[in-house]
Amino acid sequence: LIQAQFKAHVQRIAYREQLRCIVVMQSLVRRREARIMLNRLRAEQALLVQMTSASVRIQSQFKSYVCRLSYQQQRRRVILLQSLVRRRAATKVVSTLMSIQRQAVQQRISATAIQSLFRGYRVRQEMQIQHESAVLIQAQFK
Repeated sequence: LIQAQFKAHVQRIAYREQLRCIVVMQSLVRRREARIMLNRLRAEQALLVQMTSASVRIQSQFKSYVCRLSYQQQRRRVILLQSLVRRRAATKVVSTLMSIQRQAVQQRISATAIQSLFRGYRVRQEMQIQHESAVLIQAQFK
């Protein structure tokens, strides 16, 4: 159980790292695309109409990009919070199970001790009866 959780934890870390790398690569690609678009717009500055529509388009994409960034940050925070809550719940479950297991072991030890004491008592009683019987038989022969 612990190994499985540890493996899952390692996989989650690797997944988060891959996701972070993907986001970085996407931002680099988007930055490159934005620069290319900006260069095209500067080359076409002679046409006022095209420049106006291009600036509106750039603003729109930038706002979209900012919104996506904000969403991704919120998503990462929510996922982190969820993992912390799940880890705490799992820790509580494991703690409870360990406590139950310790109680069961203690009950088995106690039961074994009681059985041992009772068997010893029973054997001592039988030995006492045998001893008394032997004394009576010996007294009869004297």
